[in-house]
Amino acid sequence: FTSILAILELGGIPPVSSERSDSDSIVILGGPALINPVPYGSFADCVFIGEAEGWSAEMIPALAELKSTGAGRREMLSALRLSPYIWFKDKAENTKRGIWNGFGKGAVLPSLVSNISTVQDHGVVEIMRGCPHNCRFCSASVFYRPYREIDFKDVVEKIDFQILQCGYREVTLSSLSTGDYHDVFELVRLLNDRYLNLGVSFSLPSLRINTFTLDLLSEISTVRRSGLTFAVETPRAEWQAGINKIVSLDKTIEVLRKAKKLGWRNAKFYFMIGLPLSDNNKRNIDESKYITDFINHIYKEVRMDLNVNVSTFIPKAHTPFQWALQLDETKAMELIYNIKREVVSKRIKIRYHSTFLSFLEGIISRGNDRAGWLFYEAFKAGARLDAWDDFINKDLWLKIIKDARWKVQEETCRERTENEILPWDKINIGVSKTYLLREYEKSKKGILTPDCAEECFFPCGVCNKNTGVRSGSSEIRNISPLLLSMDNVSRILISFKKTERAKYLSHLDLMTIFDRSFIRAGFFPVLSEGFNPKAKIEFASPLSLGISSFEEIMSAKLFNYTGRDNFIKKINRVLPQGLKINDVTPLRETGTRKKSKSLMSLFWGSVFLIICRKEEKKKIFMLFKEKQNDYSSIISVAEEKQGFTVRLKQQEKGNKNIIKLFGEITGSEPFSNEISITRILTLAKDPDKNPVPYFELFASSSDFT
Repeated sequence: FTSILAILELGGIPPVSSERSDSDSIVILGGPALINPVPYGSFADCVFIGEAEGWSAEMIPALAELKSTGAGRREMLSALRLSPYIWFKDKAENTKRGIWNGFGKGAVLPSLVSNISTVQDHGVVEIMRGCPHNCRFCSASVFYRPYREIDFKDVVEKIDFQILQCGYREVTLSSLSTGDYHDVFELVRLLNDRYLNLGVSFSLPSLRINTFTLDLLSEISTVRRSGLTFAVETPRAEWQAGINKIVSLDKTIEVLRKAKKLGWRNAKFYFMIGLPLSDNNKRNIDESKYITDFINHIYKEVRMDLNVNVSTFIPKAHTPFQWALQLDETKAMELIYNIKREVVSKRIKIRYHSTFLSFLEGIISRGNDRAGWLFYEAFKAGARLDAWDDFINKDLWLKIIKDARWKVQEETCRERTENEILPWDKINIGVSKTYLLREYEKSKKGILTPDCAEECFFPCGVCNKNTGVRSGSSEIRNISPLLLSMDNVSRILISFKKTERAKYLSHLDLMTIFDRSFIRAGFFPVLSEGFNPKAKIEFASPLSLGISSFEEIMSAKLFNYTGRDNFIKKINRVLPQGLKINDVTPLRETGTRKKSKSLMSLFWGSVFLIICRKEEKKKIFMLFKEKQNDYSSIISVAEEKQGFTVRLKQQEKGNKNIIKLFGEITGSEPFSNEISITRILTLAKDPDKNPVPYFELFASSSDFT
């Protein structure tokens, strides 16, 4: 919440909507985190409720047309607020949730491929939206009802795009409960057969233990193993019935034993404390004892490393538990410490979500307008990036909460009465309040509700003649085979530029960019053997961050290399700004079993061009000249028109990179003084250990092998 306010303020937009003028942007929020939008009402101009794809495809062109006729902010805002899916503060009518019935049927949309490693740096294909289960704590399953699946054929088309057009080697088959996708084993088997030669792996998040078959476990480990995660939530069978999510202890042990035989060495478990228990809601029951008994029993049976994450249950709007009480921070920490103390092995790691953050989340989860203003006061006092433990200022928050004119903790954690008017009652999510109350009563008695299905006997109110559960088709006869030419293996030497914004790319990011760019251009890298296959790419001498280069040297072993000009043209078309291929040449195979020397072992050194302000050039140049004899790595220093060059030799021991060298000689850091450093030559050692360009060393006329 505070990050949204900070983004607005940094963008020059007043965080409070009433303070915005006609020249300010329109601020629209949305998504499942705003299933209760009321706390955001004073800061968002509009909140979209539901799935925006279908709505935005119509609304955005309409707004563009309106703007082209001279309409201003006020007129466009009025047009937006006419939508039945838009909520805003003081709206009199109910707002209903938008449902995109076209899910899975649309065209493959262009994707942005990041040049730096992101939090989830892989391809994602959403194979199912919604969830067939009726877990009573889960707001996402309510927000995305009814569940809808994509046909096999459309899944394959989207994955082809993620791999061949975006270059991803890891693709997540995304949904709230991927194991419930129809015939998921057959789908994964088909995908593995189709992409095995490209070294593509598939991960299936959100697998429930009752849909986790041993055959599926074997299939998802074909290329590389993703993590094993089990969201148990609560350990006792009767409590699991209360939350409508059964996780069998015996089945869990069976799966882990098989996983261990297949090479897995660890597994992750998620638990929640403070859930409404089905034992007549007796709050004096020690949940921690049952959680540790569950975990300790699993460890004794399978002897694997176990990472256990514990979080505090937060009641969510529009769920059967929206009336439940929330555990206070003190009691939550007591339970967590009990769990940490009672585990039987150091191989069981207990981690937990901050109980104070859970309390703050609870303020927003069921809050009203005053909850939003409380967060705004914290923002004004300096609260930023509060979701991170190392940034949150707890003392600041405690003062804001203490100074509030309402009892924040009492109001946040208390149980709601069933006839109470709730802040979000004017949001029609599709699920009736009668259904939610009925589910809440069933939870107290530990009565299960069956999964959603096309033939429904426990209607919640979402499905109608236009909207309903949709199962995908597994018809595979119409899926054409993936015809990729993977011939003509060549090991090639490549020279490329790294300038402009690309100089801020790390070496690991650079490796990923080239791997993906080769695939996107149709040159498939040969992969290494073993557990985690990698493209056979090698660099002569990685640069420090912030340094440009006119000549970087790398090699790659590729299929389909057909010549210099074709390669340069295709690769440069897909490389990001600042990266450009200069030249390429095949590397000759020696024809022997002797391992060829690596580019890095042949690296002699570099020539750097240092450019600085005119008034400082002479001073810095002279410092380098004077210190030249003190550094054996500095071979020569020469003044140039733009600056000066430094010929730097790689040392076997005590080697210093150019940035450290610059700092020691001048006593300052180059980038803070607007000084640019560019590598203009990357040199190799010939058989006599003399410096020579790599392309000359590996020239066809050379005897070097």
